[in-house]
Amino acid sequence: MSRHLRLALCLLVIAVVPTRAAVLFSTNATWAYFKGTAEASSPDTTAWRKTSFIEAGWSTGPGPLYYGETYPGGTPITDMLNSYSSVFMRRKFTIADLSQVGGLKLGARCDDGFIAWINGVEVARYNMPAGERLYNQFASGSVPEPIPFNVFDITDTSFLVTGENVVAVHAFNHSLASSDLVIDLSLTSTAPDFVAPAVAGMAPVAGTVNSLSQITVTFTEPVAGVDASDLLINGNPAASMTGGNDTYVFSFPQPAYGTVQISWAGIHGIIDLALPGNAFNGSGAGARWQYTLIDNTPPTVATTLPYPGVTVRSLTQIEVRFSEAVSGVQAADLLINGSRAAQVTAGQPGQYTFQFTQPATGTVQVAWASGHGIRDLAAAPNPFAGGSWSYLLDPNAPPPNVRINEFVAANVGGLRDEDGEYQDWVELYNVSSSAVNLAGWALTDDQNTPARWVFPAITLGPKGYLVVFLSGKDRRPTAAGAKLHANFKLTPDGEYLALYNTETPRQAVSEFAPLPQPAQRLFLRLRQRGSIALFQNPHPGGGQREQHHYWNRGRHQIQS
Repeated sequence: MSRHLRLALCLLVIAVVPTRAAVLFSTNATWAYFKGTAEASSPDTTAWRKTSFIEAGWSTGPGPLYYGETYPGGTPITDMLNSYSSVFMRRKFTIADLSQVGGLKLGARCDDGFIAWINGVEVARYNMPAGERLYNQFASGSVPEPIPFNVFDITDTSFLVTGENVVAVHAFNHSLASSDLVIDLSLTSTAPDFVAPAVAGMAPVAGTVNSLSQITVTFTEPVAGVDASDLLINGNPAASMTGGNDTYVFSFPQPAYGTVQISWAGIHGIIDLALPGNAFNGSGAGARWQYTLIDNTPPTVATTLPYPGVTVRSLTQIEVRFSEAVSGVQAADLLINGSRAAQVTAGQPGQYTFQFTQPATGTVQVAWASGHGIRDLAAAPNPFAGGSWSYLLDPNAPPPNVRINEFVAANVGGLRDEDGEYQDWVELYNVSSSAVNLAGWALTDDQNTPARWVFPAITLGPKGYLVVFLSGKDRRPTAAGAKLHANFKLTPDGEYLALYNTETPRQAVSEFAPLPQPAQRLFLRLRQRGSIALFQNPHPGGGQREQHHYWNRGRHQIQS
């Protein structure tokens, strides 16, 4: 490279690099001030804040202005105590080149409060109520010792002019009897920001990971305009985003195992907080990265039917659903009281149904055979660890008598959920005098999917009622008093609704074929003749005790 070319490049760099911050005035600077025994200007009480105002009759002195303390070099105001509550202050400063000003920093040490304007525009307010304040009003409260030095960042400098500008400050005490007052300020200009934000880091860091459903992105500076759809995972936008300032957390469904490319949408609104804002370059250096997502998590048993630990009246098959798709499943892999299952049938990925001869009455131990070949489908397959559980087989056990007692579709003014929202709901009633563990029971609105929403391990007491919101929110808490939410809603036009028990195959113990479901109307099954009644006013938690209009075999009839 020639000497002349190197010199030209150096000059170019010097031309585009902004100048450093400049001190416009420091603390202990000289101020014009007016004691708050009256308004500083009248009848226009705002005129004193503007550059055109003439400070006739004002005093001058260096900061800080104070009383009740000792500040060498400052200006004592010895007559303020019990006399007046505020002081007006003005100071001029010069801007030679507006292009070199990116922002301002106003520093202030104040006891008790102040409002500051530059060229008539409010730029800072400290310990003061909102709105215009009169000369004889007060700060919001006293400031504890030691008095802090606060810095106010002023990013919008559109009010500045080339040449002479003015800072106007109205300082207040919190009471006439206050023991002291202090006010001193400084002003510094900052260089313009021409640097675009970039990605400073991410978590997890780029490389090999074994799970990936959330990425935290940290930018080099605070930014605005960030949306979930700005971050792309293998070309797909993130589902949600939280955060702010310079750090944002993006969440999304875990992608397929293998290489995962992280990039940014071609059109986004991410900018820094400079004026005007500098746009983030989603294609710039370090803005894109990738992960190698590997599966090193062994498969587990997600659910079984019947549910582990329950009492069953018959047991000739067990449905097992693994946490992920697996291979190598054989009938002999499942042992029932030490005997191998006779047959296994595969259903959906990871779902298997084992058939066998019913064992003897009593406790039935179920376990996985040692040496089975069950493993997941990872590139380096993870073996299933096995496990065991049990049932109590009692052919004479009374069948759990739980049924759908009431339900409401298109709820627009009745029962609210814990979020304060009107949701569809269904009420179950335990007809029997024994408690029923609902673990593994299911609600569904699809006759072809009996286990659409499966209950957690909760107990419904004898003659007890239980409300489940049909909200689509899919919440299954087990704490006492917590609200249950199914993963589906009802349509007001009428659809299937059923409660299934834990037998295999599942049996519908209470079901409704599609019926008209007017908004805010209630349906329930009456105890006699299997008829279905319609009620105007739902009573969740206590059940209906009266009989009204009902449908019987599809016909609308009247029951007396």
